[in-house]
Amino acid sequence: MPPINLATQFVIQVYCLARQAERSVDAVLFAPWADLATYYEGERTARLRNTLGSLKSLVEGQQTGSAYGSREEVLRNIASPGLIGRLAGPWVARRKRRWPFSPYELCFVAATLENFLRLLQTSKEPAREALISLRMDFWACEFLIESRCHGLSELPRAAHIEHFNQSAHVVSIKMSQLVSWPVDLTAVDSQAQSLVVQRDHHP
Repeated sequence: MPPINLATQFVIQVYCLARQAERSVDAVLFAPWADLATYYEGERTARLRNTLGSLKSLVEGQQTGSAYGSREEVLRNIASPGLIGRLAGPWVARRKRRWPFSPYELCFVAATLENFLRLLQTSKEPAREALISLRMDFWACEFLIESRCHGLSELPRAAHIEHFNQSAHVVSIKMSQLVSWPVDLTAVDSQAQSLVVQRDHHP
């Protein structure tokens, strides 16, 4: 099955959301759930929905085996870039404009975002085990992107994205410093779709 190639800006957008969510879910293990829900009200939830819509449109009609797959299976199929890949990664990344992901991998990322959005709509605090599992799923999304887009210079900066309940002394990166969002964040629009490149066999 041919990969789906994502534009660099869209990759960074997905990574930022996954990293922010992973750190926020980790923080809410020691804070009231209602505070996290409040933190994600409005623009942050709209960004999640916008990106989820784009991902779903990409994998629509794709035969990916099971509906979304598991974290373990996604991680099992990620290979190390090796020594040469690590050394050449930054040089190659500066020249790449699109990055290949399998439909199966994008289904997993979409499912993780959708699960988080579903939990945000509930007033009852999720079970601790569910939150830990969700945090690990978001970490897997981050690791997937870091592995598929090795050398992409924006990713180390995005690792410091602002998140819920972060320490006051921590220097963080605002989402707007890395991602240029569509003006309308309530739906997948033409600008959001333009961040996604066509499907073909060439990275």
